[in-house]
Amino acid sequence: SFIYSADHILGNAQCDNPSMFYYLMNFSGRIWSAGEVPLWNPYVMMGLPFVGEGQGAVFHPAQLFFALLDTAVAYNLVVYLCFIFSALAFYSYLRAMGLSRWSSVFGALVWNFSSAMISRIHAGHLTNILLFPMLPLMLLLCEKWRNHQNSIFLFAATAIAYGVMVLGAHPQFLFI
Repeated sequence: SFIYSADHILGNAQCDNPSMFYYLMNFSGRIWSAGEVPLWNPYVMMGLPFVGEGQGAVFHPAQLFFALLDTAVAYNLVVYLCFIFSALAFYSYLRAMGLSRWSSVFGALVWNFSSAMISRIHAGHLTNILLFPMLPLMLLLCEKWRNHQNSIFLFAATAIAYGVMVLGAHPQFLFI
C-alpha cells in the first residue's frame, strides 16, 4: 500500500518529513503504544533526551494517532486533520468578526492555501503544521472573549489552545 512507508507521506521526499519527522513519530508512537513515556531516545548518538528535543511533540494530542496507527498513516492523517481544522477555525473566526459566509469561506481558503501552510506540508515541518490550526482558533476564542468579557470558559479555552501549541510546536515558531 502506498501509505505504509516514509517514502509515501505527504511532502517532498528530500525534506524533513521522511528523513526526520517520520522517525521521530515512529519512535514516540511505538514507545507510547508500549505504555511508556518516550523520555529518552537511545538511537541518536549514545542517547538523547527525547522530550528535551522538542520537535518530537511527545505530549501533543496528535501522538494518540501515532500510538494507534501505522506511522505513515498517522502522519498523513494528522496533516489532513490539521489542514481541515485550520480552515474551519479560520472560517469561524472570520464569521465571528462579522464577515459574510462567502467572504469567510474565501478567507479560510486563502489562509489554508497560503505559503505558510502549503510550504510546511511540502517541507515536512510537522511541528509547524501542528501549530497552524491553533492560530485561528486562538483568534476566534479571543474575539468571542472580547465580545463576552466575563466568560471564564473562553479564557480557559484560549489557555488550552495555547497549551496545545506549546506541546506540539517548534519553540521558534511558538515564539514568533
